Amino acid sequence: MKKLISFITCIAMCMMLVMPVSAAEIAPKDETVTMTDESVASVYSTNYFRKITSKLNSVYGNPSTVATLSSGSVTGANPSITSVTVYSRVSTGSDPFYVFVEDPYGNWDYDIVSASGTSTFSSFNGYDPSGSWKVWIVTMGDVSTATLTLTVNYHY
Repeated sequence: MKKLISFITCIAMCMMLVMPVSAAEIAPKDETVTMTDESVASVYSTNYFRKITSKLNSVYGNPSTVATLSSGSVTGANPSITSVTVYSRVSTGSDPFYVFVEDPYGNWDYDIVSASGTSTFSSFNGYDPSGSWKVWIVTMGDVSTATLTLTVNYHY
C-alpha cells in the first residue's frame, strides 16, 4: 500500500512541475506591452568587476607601485562603461594623496583623497571595460598608504 501511495504522489508531483502556464494567464491585460512593427525595443544588461590592490605606499611625492588589475572575462557584446569607482582604505597617519586610474586604452583620471572613501570617475563612461587597468597613488605630503578597490560597472 505504501508503494502505491508513493507512486501516485510521485506522479502527481511530476504533473505539477511540467504543467504549462501561459504568461498571458498570469499578467493582467493592463500590465502587458504590445509591440508594433514600427517600434524598436532595446534591452541592456548590466554587470561589473571589482578588484583590490595590495597596500600602496607613496613617499615624498614619488608614485607608489602601479597596481595592474585585469578585467577578466567581460560579458556581452559591445560592453560600455557606465561608471568607475575607487574605494580608498587609507591607513592611519597618511597624508592626503592623488589616486590615479588608467583604463586599458591609456585614458586616465585622478582624484584627491584625504580620508577613506569612494572616488567616482565619469571620464571613462562609454569606453570598453576589457583589459588591464592601472591604479596608483602619489602623496601630497611625506607619506601616504592605502589599499584601493577598483569597481567598473558596465552595460551590454
